[in-house]
Amino acid sequence: MEVKPYYIPGFLKHKLLSWEEYNHALATFDHHLIEWIDDNHKKHPYDKKKIQNNTVIISKAHKQKLDYTLIKDFLALRDKIKYKDWDVHIYASYKKGNVSFGSHWDFANNYIIQCEGRCRWILQGHFDIVLTKGDLIFIPAKCVHQCIPLEKRLSLSFPLWEKKTFTEKLHEL
Repeated sequence: MEVKPYYIPGFLKHKLLSWEEYNHALATFDHHLIEWIDDNHKKHPYDKKKIQNNTVIISKAHKQKLDYTLIKDFLALRDKIKYKDWDVHIYASYKKGNVSFGSHWDFANNYIIQCEGRCRWILQGHFDIVLTKGDLIFIPAKCVHQCIPLEKRLSLSFPLWEKKTFTEKLHEL
């Protein structure tokens, strides 16, 4: 069964992540879990001076809130996705023009929830849409996509890795 990307406007009505919670995570998470993206779409290790002017990624945020586990469970059951591992990544862009990853694909199925601000999402061969607060998109594994932050924003990514090893996935390519 082929899984297709989809969009749900207004998926969440309540605030899932605030700037205050993001700043708390930034101050308390191990720095090896925090990266930033440069203007050439490359990730770099934590650098306090660089994060204020670039897009920031905080990994391993899945234990930060019970809500994250409940949302992941609901979505995985809804879409009948079997997974071996999962996480939550916090994405923060401080201003319009911050760069995120260029066009790429992932091994994981990803759910993206827009928490603050707006982002343009381009899913090659599927749709080009702007996410606003509370919106959700589902990006299946290996679907080529790109996020373009349009203003100061907070987003959550819920990657769910299937029950296949990395080597098995490489053989499928």
